[in-house]
Parts: sequence; C-alpha cells; structure tokens
Amino acid sequence: MPRLVLVLHEHAMLYEVAIAAEVFGVDRSALSPTGAWYDVVVACPERSPRHWLPHLPAIGVSEIGEAAADLIVVPSTDSPGEEVDPALAAALRDAHASGVRIARSSSPRRACWMTGSRPPAGCTPTTWPAAIRA
Repeated sequence: MPRLVLVLHEHAMLYEVAIAAEVFGVDRSALSPTGAWYDVVVACPERSPRHWLPHLPAIGVSEIGEAAADLIVVPSTDSPGEEVDPALAAALRDAHASGVRIARSSSPRRACWMTGSRPPAGCTPTTWPAAIRA
C-alpha cells in the first residue's frame, strides 16, 4: 500500500487539504486494480492530530523523512510572504533528494514557497520538480 504524507503546514489552504484528504484519505480500494489504497499520514508542525482530520494519524514535520513516504502532498499557502518553517523546508528537500515525489495543489510559484526555491521563468506544474533540484 503506497504511503502518502499530507503536509498540514501553518498556512495551508484548508480547501486544498480537504481535497487531498477526500481523494487519498477515504478508502477507495474497490477502485484500485490491486485492491490497495493509500496509507495517509498527516505531518503537522506540532505533531498532534487536527480536529478536522481526526481519523488520520499524525507525525511531526521533522519525521517526514522517516515516514517512508511514496508521495508527499503540500497544499499551497494562504500567506506566501510568511517565513517558511525551516524544519519543514529541510524535510521536504531531504525527501525530494531521496526520490520521494512531492505534489502540490497550486501554482509552481506557490509550491516553491515551501522549499524556499524560485522556479525559472516558464516553469510549469510538470517541470516544477526540476526547479527545486536546481
């Protein structure tokens, strides 16, 4: 069963969190050709389950690398000018460097807010991973 880490950072847009929770957090194994669905874990700065996702286990953002994730979903931010949590940015960079796929639910420029990198001109959603490797 693939493991998905849903990052619930301090400025996450809740609508985008809800979409990821609905798509991946609800057992839809009947739709899967293998009969398996996603094992979803929520990564929170304070490592406590959120009241709007009580059915999902939670880990701290510093534990993202230890979560054996196949995919990390990072909702966009409602405050792109805010300081990025250094522990979260480091955990995302380390996970990406180890080959974990990182999906974001908004524009590449907003997604780059989380990693502290800037996409090159013309960066599209499909080329954003190359931008954080640069």
